[in-house]
Amino acid sequence: DDPELLRRVRELGARLSGGLKELDGIDDVRGRGLMIGAGLAGGDARQVALRALEQGLIVNPIGEETLRFLPPLVIGEGEVEEALEILGRVLD
Repeated sequence: DDPELLRRVRELGARLSGGLKELDGIDDVRGRGLMIGAGLAGGDARQVALRALEQGLIVNPIGEETLRFLPPLVIGEGEVEEALEILGRVLD
């Protein structure tokens, strides 16, 4: 019901989606707002999720090659950037 919150969710969702698209190892990004699925280019989603968890990032492997991102709506820009950095390291 809060238009400001919805605007912020759209902005941060666009940043997260855009950042995921730029990462090597991600070949498909889909979703709406902050509810995002990312397809891995031949990767093992379970192993990627475990390595991300070791670095403090919780992602949900929902298929052999798909990760789901579902952060809280109150996430900040810094946390989005940190998540992208962690995932970038994990996918290297």
